[in-house]
This record gives sequence, structure tokens and C-alpha cells, in this order.
Amino acid sequence: MTEPIVYPHNIKNEQLVLAYLFRDNFLYWKVNSFLKDHHFHQPVHQRIYAAFGEALQLGAVNPFTMAAQFDGDEHLKDIGGAQYMARLLSMAIYPVFDMEASANVILDLARRRDLIDLGLKAVEEAQDMQSPQDVGSLASSVLSGASAIISDTKVRSFKSGLAVVDDIVKNMGMP
Repeated sequence: MTEPIVYPHNIKNEQLVLAYLFRDNFLYWKVNSFLKDHHFHQPVHQRIYAAFGEALQLGAVNPFTMAAQFDGDEHLKDIGGAQYMARLLSMAIYPVFDMEASANVILDLARRRDLIDLGLKAVEEAQDMQSPQDVGSLASSVLSGASAIISDTKVRSFKSGLAVVDDIVKNMGMP
């Protein structure tokens, strides 16, 4: 029996990104060019991030202004409804938060999930002896998918943890 696949994710990081967006709406503009709702692992976080971007077009956003939008969302109700949104805001307790680095973590994990899906598809297609596709076509398809993931990843530079800490220290005016 094969083990179920556990896709890489970091729910706490997703929560922190949403929390700091509620705390400082302008952080959205630092990440929205590369971070999209489908990069979040949790479907409810995907919906909150998408709704956040739409609501921001109309003015300031906070968990309370968005709570009404999610009244009928069963998954959000299961985790606390509007109180979950308020809890997100309460997580934004640190005076310094590197939104870009945290968004890059979400993006990196999404790319890893993409790679897993690509690998699973490759295995499934390679095992299909009834497929009219030859091995060369299958390999070309896998390489094309991997190339798309690589080129999309190259768009963002991923800072190491030390580089992020160094940036934070510099921004605090410390030597």
C-alpha cells in the first residue's frame, strides 16, 4: 500500500502573511506581482488572499470588513468564521516582518507542489501501456513542464535566511 502524498506547506507562514496584510494593507503591493492566491496551500487562505486583493481596490481592508464576505464559507465556519479572521490579525505581533521573504516561502512551496504533481503525472503516463504516446514524447512533456516551473521560479530571487536577517538588522539601523 502506498503512503498518501503530503504536499509541502507551511500553514503558519500563510497565516502570518495574511495577518500582516490585515495589519498593513500596503504590504500587498510588495508581493501581489508574484504571489497569487493559488500559491497558498490552504483553500480558505487562497480565498481570503483573493478577496483581500479585490477589497483593497475599494479601500482599506481588515478582518472585520471582510468577515461579511465569508459568512457563507463553510470551510471558514469550520475553523471559527469571523473569529478566525480576527485571530489572524492578532498574530501580527512582531514590529518587523519581511513580507517578501515570507511570500517567497509560500511561492517556493507552491513550486515544490507543482514539481510533485508533474512527477506523479509522469509516473502515471509512463505506466500507461495503452497510451499511444512514445517515450520520447512523454519525456519531452515532462521536461517542458519542469522548464516552465524553473523559468517561473527564476523570476523571483529567493533570499537565504541569513540574508533576510541581515536586511532586517540594516532596516533597524543597527551596525
